[in-house]
Amino acid sequence: MVFLEFIPRQEWKLDKSARGKIICTDTSTIVHDPHAILRFEENEVRLDAVSVQELEALKTKKYGAREAIRVLDELKRRTRDAGLEIKDGMPTPGGGRVFFHNYKPQWDLAPNFERTNDLRIVLAALSMQKNTKECNGREVVLVSKDIAQRLTAEILGVRAEDYKHDRTFENYGDVYTGHRQIVLPNGDVGNIFGLLPRENFVSLSAAQESVEDSIEDLHPNECVTFVRSDESRACAIYDAGAERFVRVPFKYSDLESYNDGRKKGIRPKTEEQGFAHTLLTNDNISLVTLMGVAGCGKTLMALNAGIEQMSGSNQKFERIVVFRPMETVGESMGYLPGSVAEKYEPWTEAVRDQLEVIFQHDIRPDYDHDKQGTRGDMLLTSKKIVCSPITFTRGRTLRNTFIIIDEAQNLTPLEAKTLGTRAGTGSKLVFTGDPEQIDTRNLDILSNGLVHAVGRSMGAAHYGHIRMRRSVRSELAQFVADRF
Repeated sequence: MVFLEFIPRQEWKLDKSARGKIICTDTSTIVHDPHAILRFEENEVRLDAVSVQELEALKTKKYGAREAIRVLDELKRRTRDAGLEIKDGMPTPGGGRVFFHNYKPQWDLAPNFERTNDLRIVLAALSMQKNTKECNGREVVLVSKDIAQRLTAEILGVRAEDYKHDRTFENYGDVYTGHRQIVLPNGDVGNIFGLLPRENFVSLSAAQESVEDSIEDLHPNECVTFVRSDESRACAIYDAGAERFVRVPFKYSDLESYNDGRKKGIRPKTEEQGFAHTLLTNDNISLVTLMGVAGCGKTLMALNAGIEQMSGSNQKFERIVVFRPMETVGESMGYLPGSVAEKYEPWTEAVRDQLEVIFQHDIRPDYDHDKQGTRGDMLLTSKKIVCSPITFTRGRTLRNTFIIIDEAQNLTPLEAKTLGTRAGTGSKLVFTGDPEQIDTRNLDILSNGLVHAVGRSMGAAHYGHIRMRRSVRSELAQFVADRF
């Protein structure tokens, strides 16, 4: 219990003074963040009995539900151990209190609504709001991850807010892009375009000579594009430890497979893919996040970099493990027969598609079938590349593994943390996804695991990030991404 362990016993006391707001929260919030009830500072938190029953129903399916039950039980135990009564409220670290309540819903206050548990919680908040004695001048706020429930509350006259504690950015426009463009208005005084190709790096002080304004607030491993007046460009990664810009060595191509005698795979097609490839193959960077539109090559570049580092004399990783959440676009197909691998097969097709691109010119006999197969097929068959659901990850340790967490925008911050902590010695961790394509209920563009990972990691010396804005899947895919 992260919060409870650090509260000294002598401070475990109850403040009965009425202050702060009255926060009515629901199941969606505490499943999303099991410690949510402890994060409302000096405010008074009300949890309806129906939410406890919903946690009970969800505990076999959702880790968040099980952890929330444990948090509530520990909070209750410590309250009693301190000689306090549960009915007077359970004290929280921020000076607030948590109350269980079991209001009898006044359904007549919402005659045109279906009688649901969500409506019951809204009506409980409405009843408290109308009870001036209980409110004692305090504002009643419903906090929920359920958008429809928040709208229902507002319709009935109750202020409703999204749960924002785990948000790392206020607006999507504030999300760290991992890239900046630096214009050289007065010519290349510091000889950036001469030093980068020749020495493979240029010092920060030398680069500063070519720029009018000071180059400030650079994050470690930030991607930088220098642009001259003739529109020529030079790309580099900022090495914060050495205070220098290191050249990004890549050439554009049509994403055709290549074999130069040392490596097999694909070449980057865009600047963004070049930055991504450099971050993914840098030995000093163990955590990478790739964020971008559909078709920009996030998964493709991650898989390609992993394969490059899994073979040859300089092998760094023994295998690649790809985790993908089992979310569907549109309605669920329902029950799928077969083993775990067979059930998960539809979610592995995206990985197979990328391997076909990487090894499209590497056709060879398949050892298990009388048909042609690629090296990608053989890597899957030999389990050098493994596609795995997130369901059975608890307790696993992945050593010397290139770990790709694909479609991370469909994970909660708690799930992203759970998967990230599977990384063992010698492993590299890569999150990929598009926050504008979320299929998971109660997640949005700011509260998902991918954006959370970016916000929590930026500034770390071993972390790199790039936001990719250009789709290279096809002109049609780019048109749809821009216009639809």
